[in-house]
Amino acid sequence: TEAMLTYVSDSVTWFNINNDSQNVEMRGKEALRKWMQGYFRDCPSCRTEFLSVQEAGRFVSVYEKASWKGKRGNRSQKSLGIYEIVNSTIRRVWYYPAEQ
Repeated sequence: TEAMLTYVSDSVTWFNINNDSQNVEMRGKEALRKWMQGYFRDCPSCRTEFLSVQEAGRFVSVYEKASWKGKRGNRSQKSLGIYEIVNSTIRRVWYYPAEQ
């Protein structure tokens, strides 16, 4: 958690894109820290792998695969995220719905 947060702006905003709407999931580095700590506490087997990364100016797109151990064995899903980089830190993040 702390290693990733060194690359995050204090004023980061995380958006979830769902159908025709965009919702703010969290604002600020401290909110992201708390969310990440809870996420990894509740899912210690969770891991993420970037399958592809593309850069276009200040935006970076990632296609990622999240995996974890579920009650019925290994599980995974893939999703698309867009990161906006300003002054070498992550300023905004948009994530699209995951696919199985």
